[in-house]
Amino acid sequence: MVERKSPTKTAFLDNPAVSRDDINKMIDNINIKKGMNKSLVFETERDKVLIMLCYISGGRISEVINLKGKHFKFNRPQSSNYLIDSFPNLKNKKNPDKIIPIPKNDKFAEPIRSYVEKYVKDREHYLFFHVEKRNGKPFIATRNIYRDYAVYKHDSKLNKKIRVGSKKELIMAKGQLSVLRHRPMTRQMGWAIIKKHCGNDYWPHIFRHFRLSHLGKSLTERQLITISGHRTSLNLESYIRLNPNVFEGDIIPVD
Repeated sequence: MVERKSPTKTAFLDNPAVSRDDINKMIDNINIKKGMNKSLVFETERDKVLIMLCYISGGRISEVINLKGKHFKFNRPQSSNYLIDSFPNLKNKKNPDKIIPIPKNDKFAEPIRSYVEKYVKDREHYLFFHVEKRNGKPFIATRNIYRDYAVYKHDSKLNKKIRVGSKKELIMAKGQLSVLRHRPMTRQMGWAIIKKHCGNDYWPHIFRHFRLSHLGKSLTERQLITISGHRTSLNLESYIRLNPNVFEGDIIPVD
């Protein structure tokens, strides 16, 4: 694996992109272990898919954590791609969203689909939603939690509603993970996840560079702009960082 420099702006230009195999190995090392509780299983699956999407979408971390169920188009039997539709493009006001294809035969395609279908039941829910923590750990209910609601009845003599009792409603079952699905995780949390699994030499934005560098070998300049969400090709100069070994075999000798 290519040794990387610290995550500074200069390092973007100094480091060639690692190979796709290296990225696959990083993600393959994030495994569900025997005996993990529901919370840890969820976190493991979430972390893997977050890193996959940081790479495969070529998106910024702020864009990735704002993805919702409604952005994914999986029911496309006649197409060779799944789609991330209306993907937020936060730094281009002229084109505020973009469409990102995910090839169905890509290694990351089915894990992403499985995660969305398993955990994102509502189109308006975030993929990477906020998880409530207490004492630094995800909060899992140790008992059934109920909320009391007052019950009122109209009194015709007094001509007003009077309270006649109360009822309980189950709001959280024992063993349930406390989450806020209408609120995304923070950028800082995204950074922490990538550092936890990939080490201090990697950070969310570098996966955007890796993806654009890998696509740079096969896509046109206009196609790369569409994927990256840039206004012009000027920014691509700092994004496309190929290791010479990648294209050495494509160089045709000149007599």
